[in-house]
Amino acid sequence: MRVKKMADVELAQSELDWVILRPGALQDKTGTGYVRAGLAIPYGNVPRDDVAATLAELIEQPAVSRVIIELTSGDAPVREAIQKLAGR
Repeated sequence: MRVKKMADVELAQSELDWVILRPGALQDKTGTGYVRAGLAIPYGNVPRDDVAATLAELIEQPAVSRVIIELTSGDAPVREAIQKLAGR
């Protein structure tokens, strides 16, 4: 965790476009397509499928940049959750 934190700090201080996704405890069950995404949210679980769907959606939303996003299972569709972070 210490090395990961140091890498995050280096990335955040760089001039690169970046997004750090911090999922909760990963689950090996089928995703629901519904998540909770935010800058600081309660810790929880999230299916790997929903993490992958969130990463794919982040690629489609270049307005989401230079932010650390926490992710758990929730009640918002993935696209809606990420568009909210993009300010749409």
